Amino acid sequence: MKRICLLFFILIPCFAYSEGMSLDLGVADFYLDTKIMDDGSITNVGLRIKYDETWGGEIRGKSEKTAKNEEMDASGVADSLIATNETVYELSLLPLQYRSAINQDSQWRVGAGLFYEYKKSNQKGFIDMPRLEDFGFARINSYKEDFSMHVFGPLADIGILFNSEKLVFNLSGGVVPVFYLTASEKQRLYPLFDTVSHSQNVWGSPYFYLYMNSTFFRYINLAARYEYSKLKYDVIDFDADFNPLFPKSTTVNQSIFLEASAILPFKSLGMGLQVGYGYLINIYTIDSGNPITKNKPYFIISGKLLGFNKPEE
Repeated sequence: MKRICLLFFILIPCFAYSEGMSLDLGVADFYLDTKIMDDGSITNVGLRIKYDETWGGEIRGKSEKTAKNEEMDASGVADSLIATNETVYELSLLPLQYRSAINQDSQWRVGAGLFYEYKKSNQKGFIDMPRLEDFGFARINSYKEDFSMHVFGPLADIGILFNSEKLVFNLSGGVVPVFYLTASEKQRLYPLFDTVSHSQNVWGSPYFYLYMNSTFFRYINLAARYEYSKLKYDVIDFDADFNPLFPKSTTVNQSIFLEASAILPFKSLGMGLQVGYGYLINIYTIDSGNPITKNKPYFIISGKLLGFNKPEE
């Protein structure tokens, strides 16, 4: 992922000074945007290449980093403090995209490729559980957990674009109908128990997204994105005697992004700077329990070619 991002940054001057620049593989377009939050950031990059009048390809990358301190909200816990550092990388490879014009102002596209996600999370802190003293254990324990996960799967993507002088409207969606998940987890609550490790390889389904982006008069942008994923995997648990168990757990994750921004044009460079505000709603449901909702406001800083959304001629 770092090498891909470096390649994009190296190529930015080429794309900025020559919109629709002809490369060996055809016409290339590039975009980059960053969402800045209180506890981290999300960066999206993309490179779209036109092979000929109807065929093209696309690479999309996403990097998400968060660092936060939280208290554990659980019965029997009197006090706690958990520091979490999490990194997520996503890569969508669409080497084949078919595009066709609907009319002079609009076109549709469909593509197929591969989706990959890597997630790494580290947690450490302490937990105070007074009831442990009733069983002869220390009530305050240090806590540490390391978790990593890889997800692979086929990706199908479809979209429609309308482009006029007053309105640019882009609606797209994609689905990973089935994916392969490999995960590794280590957990330690000392002195209650020492490190417990568990690895797993399972199949899962599905993950999908829906994205809407509209630009009015070339200067005002409104966007929304919805993501849904369902994961079923082993978690670390313990019986009454604190022997490790690995029961199955099903987690449904839903994310809603709502954004409003302004596009500041730099026509001499063929680029636009996009600055705005967004709101993220995360909804988690574990084992059909009550949904857990977390909301995050964020700032948007993006750079894109002014002609990036033009329909193919």
